[in-house]
Amino acid sequence: MSDFTLAELDHDGALSEAMAAVHGDTRAGLFRRALVGGAALIGAGALPATAAAQNDSDVAILNYALTLELIQDSFYSEVERIGAIRGPLGPTRAPTLFIWGDADDTVGRFAAEGTVDFIAAPYRFEVLPGVGHFAADQAPDVVSDLMLQHLAAHPA
Repeated sequence: MSDFTLAELDHDGALSEAMAAVHGDTRAGLFRRALVGGAALIGAGALPATAAAQNDSDVAILNYALTLELIQDSFYSEVERIGAIRGPLGPTRAPTLFIWGDADDTVGRFAAEGTVDFIAAPYRFEVLPGVGHFAADQAPDVVSDLMLQHLAAHPA
């Protein structure tokens, strides 16, 4: 496994925030344990992905997706193992803007629309016609405008 730094993997700071909230003093150790656990599975899981691929780019895409999924699974397994989440998290209590593309084949309409049930704060659901899962990449101007409106409506 190559040597990753947290900065290389955590462009928006979400991992750092989650790890600090989970176990501030040992967040580097938590991340390292999650990566080591995931690395063992990556080697075993890469062979079926390679066999199903049509060409080298398919192999790269499948291995990348597998790697991300295993890192995420390892992270949450470690969070559970150390008892960082001790009970139901409850609803989100921050103003929430959910931007969903109706061409998203990862998050379906039912799941997207059902998110409101887990928010106990002002909530806005925006559907972007013809946009897939990566709305910020596919419609950056629209997403930026929506986010600026949301931030203006809910100042810190």
